[in-house]
Amino acid sequence: MFFRITKKISLILFFKKIPPLFLTTTIVVIMFLPESYSWLTTVLVVLFSTILITSLKRDTLAYKFFANPKVVYIGKLSYSLYLWHWGVLTISRWTIGVYWWTFPFQILLILIISIFSYRFIETPFRKANWHKKRLRNWILNGGLIASISGVIFLLGKPFKGYLFLGKTPIYYETRYNNCHLTDIINEGRNIENYLLNVDHSI
Repeated sequence: MFFRITKKISLILFFKKIPPLFLTTTIVVIMFLPESYSWLTTVLVVLFSTILITSLKRDTLAYKFFANPKVVYIGKLSYSLYLWHWGVLTISRWTIGVYWWTFPFQILLILIISIFSYRFIETPFRKANWHKKRLRNWILNGGLIASISGVIFLLGKPFKGYLFLGKTPIYYETRYNNCHLTDIINEGRNIENYLLNVDHSI
């Protein structure tokens, strides 16, 4: 869009006529579309966000809002927020759960971790002068990637099914062969005992 509008001033003038409030509202509405349309919503949100940036005019309320230093700072944190929100929410679902009374604390935790990550990890890495110590960087980054890959491998293979929350595994996948639960219920048999003895693979 940037390269396109730099060549066509008429396109900029056209987008300037679109009210930013309309574009912002449209983006919010698109985000509430069913998950099955995620491929479409992703494209539309990017498209309307681009048009929104182009439509902003100086000395307007919308421009002052989006150019506000606090709003801009949230934009700078956006990548950290994107990275860390999933981890916090996933661990929360495995442990205390995600409810209306836990949500404010979880949002605060995501924000704190994201600020820490942005200030002490992203910014130093982005501003570091990497080319002077190239060999050391390759060794350091290679070791880091190998370590993370090793942890992921251990969680996915050897330790799969061994991460417990009380008496119940957090996640497991079971395929039951010849399991006729309707017949068991009709016969008044104990379903739990049957599932423990049925031929299955985990």
